[in-house]
Amino acid sequence: MALVALSLVFLGLVAPAARAEATLAPDFTVPLSDGTNFTLSEHRGKVVVVDFMFLYCPSCGIAEAALKNVWQAYKGNALYADRLEIVSINIIPYPAHTLDMLAAYKVERDFPWAIGLDSGDLNSAAQKYGVLDLVHLVVISPEGYRTWDYVAGIGINACGLASDLSARVSAAFAGTAGSSSWESASVYVLIAIAAVASFFSPCSFPLLPGYMTHYLQLNAKRGGTRSQAALGGSVGGLGIITVYGVVGLVVIAAGAAALAVIPFLQPIVAIVLIALGLLTLSSRQFYFLSIAVEKLRARLFGDKEQSDRFYLSLFSYGAGYGAAGFGCVAAPFIAAVLYATTTGGPVAGAFAFLLYTIIVVALMTALTVGLSMAGTAAVQKLNKYTETIKRISAVVMILAGIYLLYFFWSSRVTVTC
Repeated sequence: MALVALSLVFLGLVAPAARAEATLAPDFTVPLSDGTNFTLSEHRGKVVVVDFMFLYCPSCGIAEAALKNVWQAYKGNALYADRLEIVSINIIPYPAHTLDMLAAYKVERDFPWAIGLDSGDLNSAAQKYGVLDLVHLVVISPEGYRTWDYVAGIGINACGLASDLSARVSAAFAGTAGSSSWESASVYVLIAIAAVASFFSPCSFPLLPGYMTHYLQLNAKRGGTRSQAALGGSVGGLGIITVYGVVGLVVIAAGAAALAVIPFLQPIVAIVLIALGLLTLSSRQFYFLSIAVEKLRARLFGDKEQSDRFYLSLFSYGAGYGAAGFGCVAAPFIAAVLYATTTGGPVAGAFAFLLYTIIVVALMTALTVGLSMAGTAAVQKLNKYTETIKRISAVVMILAGIYLLYFFWSSRVTVTC
């Protein structure tokens, strides 16, 4: 809870600095998949819904289902049919994505509104609208004011989002919607907020309780100190960043082919979590697996002490946390690093990644130290309840795996609300 509170305070301090008095929504122009351009200012007099997304984002599929419901409701009403526009903007620019790819995606997903490609520089639509996480929807009134920003949280639901979006669109038509606007923040402010948002993304957050019980279970066996907890948390955070770094490098090298694989990390991690949870509940548990893993570890690292295995375990969990969450945060993460690189060169890009790393590692370290401080006395009492802790950990892993599978599935179905 302390970690959540600190993160909310951080967001509260940084985000308001980007707020401004109500002004017209920033204008932008993006090339569309049909070869034309979409310029926001040319659609004055209409309600415009801007959908920031990228092709392989799991939660974007859920938003797409909500947008289809809203589109059908308003386009089927003669009063509003010609007064609503929706545009989806892919925030990962060329060479990872091309307009031909967007056109194919539009046909594959069968949605009727426009889809365009962002520029990826500091004049991009995503930068002007401060896109830090996906899903990010913006409603713009007929007068051109930005009246509603929606950024996905935990438990995003297509029907719930469709209901909220429909109400906001109706308010924009009626002229009863309030106004909100954001100035373009420093790229490093965006990096900082994106790092916090990625830690609590809807893809990876379900694994956080699993990490907590996993750490308490390990700590119950070894009785670690606060300094060891700090080191353990840092190692867990580095596990997250290792995944981000490796996938980021692969994306830069392989482009769209690598991005297409990212969402499938999620169900793989989910299946692994469910399997590990079931094994933990079984009588055999990990014995028959641990022999092979131990042989591999010994070959790679030699005869390490138990403490080293403790840190290796936390690093592995961090890597799983990063892999599960990357499907939700890949686009803002890559876009933010690209912004920095475009404006300041490779050194600025490297600094942006370093800042991202420091924040994610600090969050994981704070969480782990908090568990150590809150759990030191409790762990001593819980030593005799090792089996209970193990079962709780197993159940949490299974539930997290089921949630991730549901999240992956729900992003790929069309929901009628």
